[in-house]
Amino acid sequence: MPQTDTTTDVRVSLHGAVRAVATACDGAVQQDGQGFNSYDRDFGHALAVQDPATWSPRKARAAWNMLRKYKGQLQRAGIDFAAIPEPPEAAPYAPPGPSQAEVEAVHRAAFPPVRRVIVRDDDKFGMVFRDADSAVWHRIKADVKAIPGAMFEPATTAWTVPRTPFVLEKLLPFLKTHGFVATPEIHAEVHKLQAKVEETKANVEASRATDAEIDVPGLGGTLRPFQRAGVAYAVKNERVLIGDEMGLGKTVQALAACQAMGAFPVVVVCPASLKVNWYREACKWLPGKRVTIWDSRGGWPADVVVVNYDVLGKLVDRLKALAPAAVVFDECHYLKTRKAKRTEAAKDLATVAKVRLALSGTPILNRPSELVTQLELLGRIEEFGGYWQFVRRYCQAFRGDHGVDTAGAANLEELNHRLRSTCFIRRNKADVLTELPPKQRSVVPLAIDNRPEYDRAEEDLIQWIREQALKNDELLLLSQADREAHADAAANRARAAEQLVRIEALKRLAARGKMAGIEQWVEDFLQSGEKLILFATHVDVVRDLAARFGAPCIYGETPLAERQQIVDKFQQDPTCRVIVLNIQAGGVGLTLTAASNVAFVEFGWNPGQMDQAEDRAHRIGQTDQVTAWYLAAEKTIDEWIIALIDEKRVVVTAATDGQAVEQKGNIMGDLIAKLGGTR
Repeated sequence: MPQTDTTTDVRVSLHGAVRAVATACDGAVQQDGQGFNSYDRDFGHALAVQDPATWSPRKARAAWNMLRKYKGQLQRAGIDFAAIPEPPEAAPYAPPGPSQAEVEAVHRAAFPPVRRVIVRDDDKFGMVFRDADSAVWHRIKADVKAIPGAMFEPATTAWTVPRTPFVLEKLLPFLKTHGFVATPEIHAEVHKLQAKVEETKANVEASRATDAEIDVPGLGGTLRPFQRAGVAYAVKNERVLIGDEMGLGKTVQALAACQAMGAFPVVVVCPASLKVNWYREACKWLPGKRVTIWDSRGGWPADVVVVNYDVLGKLVDRLKALAPAAVVFDECHYLKTRKAKRTEAAKDLATVAKVRLALSGTPILNRPSELVTQLELLGRIEEFGGYWQFVRRYCQAFRGDHGVDTAGAANLEELNHRLRSTCFIRRNKADVLTELPPKQRSVVPLAIDNRPEYDRAEEDLIQWIREQALKNDELLLLSQADREAHADAAANRARAAEQLVRIEALKRLAARGKMAGIEQWVEDFLQSGEKLILFATHVDVVRDLAARFGAPCIYGETPLAERQQIVDKFQQDPTCRVIVLNIQAGGVGLTLTAASNVAFVEFGWNPGQMDQAEDRAHRIGQTDQVTAWYLAAEKTIDEWIIALIDEKRVVVTAATDGQAVEQKGNIMGDLIAKLGGTR
């Protein structure tokens, strides 16, 4: 019907303006800047032929908005657009309809509350839910997102969670709280998982245990209580990552576990610097077994075969031919790179063994993704849903500009629980501190890379000592008067001084030869995150070590004021991880309790001197057990000196504890006797 409101004049004015533009140029089809453009043409011509009285307020408003673009044309036609009043905004169209209550009733009928859970074929629980009350729906959604591993599938509009014991503990309260419908199939699956929950709890507790009831016949030593617990866990689970903190005897636990399971032959893969240590530990703890070290050319079959990572790729087929019942990967974080050749070779070797043991005090150096290869090595990655599920759940994996990024970390509490419940045991020193002595000592044998030079120097020294012994024997044949005539004190002092010079030169050769092994050992140690005190005797060795590790050092020429600054930096600066000390200059008077590990590259001439050096860390303010590492060059003067220090330490113990022990001589004299073959 015609509009008769107060805007009639406005509509008439607008209609005149529309006609002026519409008649300016034959439908505005020519590109001459006249008439309507192609967008407005149809609407404008339609308005021009209509009676403006029939225009609705919405149409009048649209006409006014359109004409704003044609002010210039209107001005040339004698029409001032600014004089045309702006029509009011049209009210939105609101056709008659049902009330809000009626709408909600229809909505509830169309979408009744649904809450059901199903068992899926992909080892997951699926949950479907909806609710007419949006607040209720959002509350359920928030709670399901809090369940570990929950994911939404847009295609099925279902939420899924892993069907695992760990998730079940969180899922059951959720289902009960929100009244989900569980079918008999669900109840049966839950019953099976609940049995696993109890088993899981037992495994988690065992992964932290500090003692266990297990007897391992045939061992060449006695296991500590917490080591028995580690062996029991390994025997039960067979494919295990032993992640005890450094110094708690992972090597011993691995060997004892193989003995307990009768898993021989066993192949031990380790860094080159630890091959000799593994050989010695295996000989000690498995006295009835044949032990051998393979080099790049291989070796003979044995009960225990020790090989280093660097040659594993060349030897993997020959090692597999041994049909090992067990494989041990020491410092398994060396295998953190999935595509590395050594990792591929290690996985290949692992496939033939029933028992697989991975050892590392630092299984994760930076991020959870480093665990992937270790779990693959143990044949455990599928228990975590496979590679992709693992990196999505625990590494926040996403596709970036350079491929899939797995550098993130998430759900770490859940990860630790799942690791411990399947294949991971770890105890810290603090966990078993009451079982450990205040200080413990460990000898780490290292190969030397200057063997020909060292052996020649040692032979020359032995020959010289024997010549000196012959001269002494000749003196004994002389008469009393002749012996007194030859008893030149200055000559004796000179001979003693020459002995010391020759022996120190041999010690320096041994230190130089093992430096590469020391560097590797220290780098491995520092991955534990702990600080380390390094001791040496020769200044050039101290400086060399300090340069290699970018560490502060203290020796005789270091000013007193500077010494205290160095000590304070080591004690207070978390980035200062290593300090290098000369035994004489830094072995007394300093407090270095920021570290609980002391390593000796060279050794003093009496146990008291060594003990004092160890006590730089083991003193008031130290809360951790202290470990002293003796880094000994294999088959060199180092081993003789360490053995003699241990012998003389018995005397010190006797003096303090009241034990009856008789010891004569000194370390230098006994060492001369050993080298000369008279002891």
